[in-house]
Amino acid sequence: MLDYQFSGLPKQLHSGNYRWGYSATYYGLRASYHANRILGINSAKFDLYAGAGLGYTSFKWNDDYYGRNVDYGSRVFLNYFIGSRYYFTKKIGAYAELGYTGLSSTRIGLTAKF
Repeated sequence: MLDYQFSGLPKQLHSGNYRWGYSATYYGLRASYHANRILGINSAKFDLYAGAGLGYTSFKWNDDYYGRNVDYGSRVFLNYFIGSRYYFTKKIGAYAELGYTGLSSTRIGLTAKF
């Protein structure tokens, strides 16, 4: 599975000419183990999984108020997570994950089967 996350804001105006913004990018590869069978969960709608991966991340911040343009650098790291998916239909569902996934410790979103 190839995982890509981008989180960023264009420069924002706040209190007159004060501008700030950030960009955070993550690329990674990860693998997961789906545990329904060993836990005895017999449901086509619910999927419980855990996994780990290898990723690359970078983070930059700019803040005109303090005159800071900070590049926190980039790095390669290991990530880990547990998660679950619930399918509302045969092909569309939602997921939630906890762990260290590159940019955050929590992820939620929509998922689809093709």
